[in-house]
Amino acid sequence: MHKHPVWSDHENRVIVDAYYRLMKAEQAGIKLNKAQLARETLPLLNGRTKGSYEAKLMNVSSAMVQIGLPYVTGYVPLGNCQASLVALVRNSFVHGVAQQ
Repeated sequence: MHKHPVWSDHENRVIVDAYYRLMKAEQAGIKLNKAQLARETLPLLNGRTKGSYEAKLMNVSSAMVQIGLPYVTGYVPLGNCQASLVALVRNSFVHGVAQQ
């Protein structure tokens, strides 16, 4: 059994905000330090590992594809993601709610 089987709404918001930072940097042609972003983000994710952080970013890419948007280079979409994550990504990227 996994330590944290389901990502909370708070954790999803944190990861979507990190993804938004990655996307904005990529669109602007700025090389964002992904390792630094991970170090800043992981303490906000209730004990999640770097591997689960990376996988969740790929889940966000999957949600981006599902709603018809491009995804961040380097985060190939995974096949499955929470419906609540897809809804949050839609609100954040289509309706411009992302915080960063």
